[in-house]
Amino acid sequence: MKKISTTMSARGELIRRMESNDLLQGLSQEIYYFLADMSEVYTYDGGEVLVELKEPSHTFYLMVEGHAAVLLDGGQEVAELGPSDGFGEVGLLLELARSATVVAKDAVTVMCISKDHFFQCFDRFSEFGRMMSLVLARRLSDTLTKVPSMTPDLDMPSVDVLQLLPQPFVQRSRILPLSVTGNRLVVGFVDEPSTEMIERVRQFLPSMELEVCSISSSFFNKVLQGFSGLAEEDVDEVVMTESSKMPAKMQQLLERVVAEGASDLHLAALRKPHWRIDGVMMPIQDAAKLTPQETYELLKPVMKARSIETFEDHNEVDFAISLGNYA
Repeated sequence: MKKISTTMSARGELIRRMESNDLLQGLSQEIYYFLADMSEVYTYDGGEVLVELKEPSHTFYLMVEGHAAVLLDGGQEVAELGPSDGFGEVGLLLELARSATVVAKDAVTVMCISKDHFFQCFDRFSEFGRMMSLVLARRLSDTLTKVPSMTPDLDMPSVDVLQLLPQPFVQRSRILPLSVTGNRLVVGFVDEPSTEMIERVRQFLPSMELEVCSISSSFFNKVLQGFSGLAEEDVDEVVMTESSKMPAKMQQLLERVVAEGASDLHLAALRKPHWRIDGVMMPIQDAAKLTPQETYELLKPVMKARSIETFEDHNEVDFAISLGNYA
């Protein structure tokens, strides 16, 4: 990696790349000049890593020259980036860690916009916020507008494609990654795809374009049953005894789950607890939103070591609790 100085001609090239980028196109020249002046430009040799999976997101990258590969955990390439392609905006906006590794395939030049300068644009230029909202809304609309049904003779997805999304997430959400063409991923939903669920998939695979379709529950079950018994969720079961130290609030929540006939309890930071009743996920209306610390303190005492490790690595985990006389 080498930092290079930005000349007037080089600044013109940066502006041309921004004008062709799907996130930044349509902005005023004033914003382009601001970003060009505030950015830093780096070159990478083929094989060098631009960003690493799970590292903090603190920069938006715009490809100026060359090509780079987007790799998932395990080294699977899911997309190729070229001139005017950008990456990193999802991590900046949602304050998420990098969801993939990006490696230069040949000599690469990138324009780097820091998190501070990216967010300064929202404060300095009112049109920047409007354009960001418009672009992100269009992305979501393109995904949700058409949800075609797949044909009955749909091919079974390969194991590599199925592994693009975490298995517990696939099973819990009843969605399937079906096929990949270039950087376009087709995702099948058994239930009506919600905005929240689409964004969750984007968080796992931010560099891929999503195409959404509807699939039947029978096809969903057939696919999972055909791959190493994936239809049975691989979750830890914790058996609570009289000597077990379950937080009182967790005990109360689980007893309510049993009393209401709910099948699942979902806990997430900054949200109210949710439960699934008759197949419908809904908030527990009289419950307060959980803080990040409170969420962790509720979960950690009732998780096995393997579940704690999974939670700390991926920020989500599925597990079962046996309540003895309750369930």
